[in-house]
Amino acid sequence: MGRLREVCRWPLLNLQFHERRDLQELDGFETLAVLERDSLRVTGRTGRRKPIVSEMFTRLADAAVQRGLRYFVLTNSDIIFTPGAVDRVLAGDRASFVFSRTDVDAATGSDLQPLIYGADVFAVEARWWIAHGSRFRSYVIGENAWDNAYAAQLLCWSRGLLLNREPLVRHEAHEVVWTSSPFAGYNAYLAGLDRMYFTQWVHYVRRLESIRSAAGGFGDIDEELRLQDEVFWSWKPGLADRLLQAMRVVKLEMRRRSAPSPS
Repeated sequence: MGRLREVCRWPLLNLQFHERRDLQELDGFETLAVLERDSLRVTGRTGRRKPIVSEMFTRLADAAVQRGLRYFVLTNSDIIFTPGAVDRVLAGDRASFVFSRTDVDAATGSDLQPLIYGADVFAVEARWWIAHGSRFRSYVIGENAWDNAYAAQLLCWSRGLLLNREPLVRHEAHEVVWTSSPFAGYNAYLAGLDRMYFTQWVHYVRRLESIRSAAGGFGDIDEELRLQDEVFWSWKPGLADRLLQAMRVVKLEMRRRSAPSPS
């Protein structure tokens, strides 16, 4: 986090659970022990206690407004910020910005290709979130799906900008070890409820891959921005989309109610 302190021009906040049990302090960060909801309560399962994304966004939005700031930023703890990332948000031409990371080779320090399958940093206008945050579901952070669902919804609802070309936020590459989680099914269920938007994300990624494959690298910037416009900014789900999604929701609810009680 040392580099974040060097480049960031905003107050640095460390969100913790309100009971202050197992409180973790970070040098240079103001600790806000304000989180009330967690993975155990929302899922009814046992496991590692994790925060809920929507509450984290809301607490950060409230803190930003109290401090007279336009945006709040939520980041994974292992992300290396560049001054360019901060400058891009401060340009202030969008209600939200979603950053995909560029992995850095640990041995050589060279940048690898920016990732396009997920999102690692979210910068959102605090007042926009306060007005519209109730539309976002209570995903568990650190589990699959939430970042793609939130990215697609921010891009659709706030005409946010997805940044996945320049190495604005970086991350030291390391082996990814996937383990089973008692909360994976819960996040998958919410992703099913958000499937219209999750599907748009998948459409975007596949078409971007096609554009970049044909170009042998990055596509033309205008072409890539037109893709964001078509898939997210200008897209409005039609009646058929909504009816299909309603049937999916009914099916998901029936399956959920017939499933064994969580342990």
